Amino acid sequence: LKVPVSAINEETHNSRLITFGLPPNQSLGIFTGSAILMNVPKKKKDGTIKSIPRSCNPIDMKEGSFDLLIKIKLKSHYGRYISGLEVGDMVGFKQTKGNVKKFRFLQKLVRGLLRSIIKG
Repeated sequence: LKVPVSAINEETHNSRLITFGLPPNQSLGIFTGSAILMNVPKKKKDGTIKSIPRSCNPIDMKEGSFDLLIKIKLKSHYGRYISGLEVGDMVGFKQTKGNVKKFRFLQKLVRGLLRSIIKG
């Protein structure tokens, strides 16, 4: 799935908050703490383009968009790619079943609260 960069905000000297657009009325549909894979293109020595997956955790997800807060390390290929992104650029992402995890802390908290209420 390729989605457009909708906004880029510089949070610190080496981090960016990047908003990506989704098709109307769609969301990522994943749990907090789940990861998605960004396809980072890299040119090989023979001139072909190879896609390198990089794991990312959205910090905000809503209908029509999601946000990633990314630290920029310019010595890495990933950091140079992210720092070169501009609004309107298309970025590829994918999800795999193993990347979608339930946020277990919240489940444990709710179970604990329910037990407290029931015991009274």
